[in-house]
Amino acid sequence: AWTAIEGLWGLENPSEVNVLSTEKKISATLSDVPFFGVIDRLDETSAGTAVTDYKTGKPPDPSYKEDALNQIVLYAAAVQFETGNLPAKGRLLYLGKNSVALEIDISEELITKSTGQFAETWENLRGSCEEDTFDTQVGPLCGWCPYAGICEDGQKEIKKRLASSSASSSRVAAVVSSAGTLVASAAPAPSPGILFTSSSSASMLVTSAIAASSPNTLESST
Repeated sequence: AWTAIEGLWGLENPSEVNVLSTEKKISATLSDVPFFGVIDRLDETSAGTAVTDYKTGKPPDPSYKEDALNQIVLYAAAVQFETGNLPAKGRLLYLGKNSVALEIDISEELITKSTGQFAETWENLRGSCEEDTFDTQVGPLCGWCPYAGICEDGQKEIKKRLASSSASSSRVAAVVSSAGTLVASAAPAPSPGILFTSSSSASMLVTSAIAASSPNTLESST
């Protein structure tokens, strides 16, 4: 918690922030879709109202920046719905050792775009529920999906990654054995970062080899 506070103070001077409200619950109808959220903070700035949201995870890659900021744009739309005033800015504050602030200027055009996408997602979800058919998007997170046990595509993806993990462990064993610092068994396949080492140099070697061989390995009990 203190790391987050230090991260926040690294991004802004609290004595210079004019806070209007915190943990503000807000309800709205955006493009005929019900919306509810809790806004971490509303500030008054020289440009107007700023909608601020705290994040404890890692900042998104540049290619996903727009998707991350879309949430704050919807919050701004909800504020406009409730107050009649368009906020001037949206801010995502990623708090940690390397704190980062993502900011966006709010405009009517941006509100229209985000609420339109929100309505489209709502309609797609409603259609999927009515038809009881859901498109799958497999990837490295399938191993953590609560529906993996009933999803054929997810099970195939997990098995594929487990097979890749087993092959990678064989390559790691060969690399480590030839280095003369450690003999690693190829079965069962080790998870990335779980090492049996006799020295710190061996640990670094295995970690590098596993990362290079299978960067997205997942294990699942399903």
